[in-house]
Amino acid sequence: NPLRSKNLCVLCCFAPLREISPAGNTIRWRIFGESFSTVPHMHIHYFQHVPFEGLSCIADWATGKGHEVTHTRWYESTDTSSMATAQWLIIMGGPMGVYEQDRHPWMQTEITLIREAIRQNKKVLGICLGSQLIAAALDANVYPHTQTEVGWYPLDLTFQGHAAPLQQVLSEHFNTFHFH
Repeated sequence: NPLRSKNLCVLCCFAPLREISPAGNTIRWRIFGESFSTVPHMHIHYFQHVPFEGLSCIADWATGKGHEVTHTRWYESTDTSSMATAQWLIIMGGPMGVYEQDRHPWMQTEITLIREAIRQNKKVLGICLGSQLIAAALDANVYPHTQTEVGWYPLDLTFQGHAAPLQQVLSEHFNTFHFH
């Protein structure tokens, strides 16, 4: 499959992605099996869907490390020109679902851009709605669940999760917060 990439990380919910030193005085965040403290200078572009779902602590980390951060805020503009030179694409969440493209016509453009970022082997991180958009870019069928999931629930890595870079970041069983 030409869209497979070791640089994909999909988070459909919040999960702790950090290591704390044995002394408890150092926290190192990890993504794609790499420590954030060892990532070279990068241009990070992110897609934001609603004003209240921004980068938060990812922005703090990125600016603290001197990375260039640019954005497309789909609720304000569809300008994606600054994405061209980015090495890392982060797709944030939102209250909508990828199956609501009739209500959010920019999603089709976003899916195309995500597919292209994957083809270019850029690092791609999807959080919440972002994971749905990555799945759609990879031609997966994404649909609403029959039940609401809100609260802390256990997750287990699947066979695919063990084969992906997530096994280097997450334990086999962990609790995570859901808001679906």
